Amino acid sequence: MSVKIKVCGLKDIDNIVEILKISTDYLGFILVKESKRFIEKDLLLELLKDVEVLKRAVLVTRDMPLEDLRILPL
Repeated sequence: MSVKIKVCGLKDIDNIVEILKISTDYLGFILVKESKRFIEKDLLLELLKDVEVLKRAVLVTRDMPLEDLRILPL
């Protein structure tokens, strides 16, 4: 069994750059507005342009319309 590592609640670009330098398997982004770790959709879309971010992205949502998820390049 192998261990997988996910860092969640990311919204600071500098933190993401540093986390990509280590062997992190997944990057978690919170799309729940009530969360203090909420990331704006525009910033998330910008971050997902980076293939290393895109292939590791995991999204946390709650009651999000399917139409909103369809705009994401996942």
